[in-house]
Amino acid sequence: MNPSKETLVYECNLCHELYYDKSKADYCCQDRTCSICGIVIGKNDYYTICEACKNKKQIERQQELFEKAEKLTWVEYQEKYPNHMISWGDNYYPDIDYIYDEFYDNEDELPDYVWGTTVSEIEICPFELIQDFEERADIEDYEMDSSAASELIEFFKDWNKRNPQTIYYETNKVAILINKEEKK
Repeated sequence: MNPSKETLVYECNLCHELYYDKSKADYCCQDRTCSICGIVIGKNDYYTICEACKNKKQIERQQELFEKAEKLTWVEYQEKYPNHMISWGDNYYPDIDYIYDEFYDNEDELPDYVWGTTVSEIEICPFELIQDFEERADIEDYEMDSSAASELIEFFKDWNKRNPQTIYYETNKVAILINKEEKK
């Protein structure tokens, strides 16, 4: 028979949560302070910085990205990257006029710039489909017949050629400057 062993735990005085580490118990319901500006951010906030400092850091980061980006007008962007979408927030737009329409009622919120995009082609990978098929067979070391696998590979090679799938990703390497006078 194994003898039992005594274990020391610490209890938070407010919520009574138990901890093996005394410092964690002491810190549990303690008011937290912003690591940047020092204001109290509350007991239940698990961030180390306050909302104002977080927003300030985000704005600084955006400004830093903007400063490093290639800056183009809409016309220059269309010439250099024809048929590329533009991005603002979580939305993608095919044309700058959509940005103007988006902010039609709120001209004051019209951004100074939007981000460009990179384009990529995606394809269905027959090898992943074959691998998934083989794994779901529930037979150890099962392999699809080589002629069936070859036929599937050729089918998707042809299908991918006939059905190209273009996707756009936001890039912070190109900023398209908004001409606010053009909107009016």
